[in-house]
Amino acid sequence: MKRYFLISLIILFVASLFFNLYSTRSTQRVKIFVKDKRTQRLVASKVQVPNTKSLNERVFWVLKELISGPTESQYERIFDPDIDVQTVIVKEGIAYISFGWMLTESLQKDPVLVVRAIVNSVLLSNRELDGVKILIEGIEPVCTFSSISLDETFARPI
Repeated sequence: MKRYFLISLIILFVASLFFNLYSTRSTQRVKIFVKDKRTQRLVASKVQVPNTKSLNERVFWVLKELISGPTESQYERIFDPDIDVQTVIVKEGIAYISFGWMLTESLQKDPVLVVRAIVNSVLLSNRELDGVKILIEGIEPVCTFSSISLDETFARPI
């Protein structure tokens, strides 16, 4: 009887180790860029996102973490939390990202930091991408926010 109990405990222990290893592989660490309160500049912060083979999904999760805002107190939110990532389509190495209209609220406040945070977070977390194209409601915006024009494809981190 004691022998069966000991064997059962060993099996449960090995199963829990296997489950723990498997669950840690279901996420991956990526860099997102957040605003430092002290310097008012973007800095890299590492976050966990679901580990997926789909490049579209990886970009989506990076953006969701970016919009949800920093969890550490030394960082400041730059995105309105109501921003919606409508679609992410990767085609020929370019990530076409369609945001909801609420992105314009954040762009009006600090366009340079907002665009840099998006572009740098997406490109540096997904090395196989060659560029990022920002769309609003599925349409290529023709407007300029400060000195940032959204009618271009951002081909490298800015």
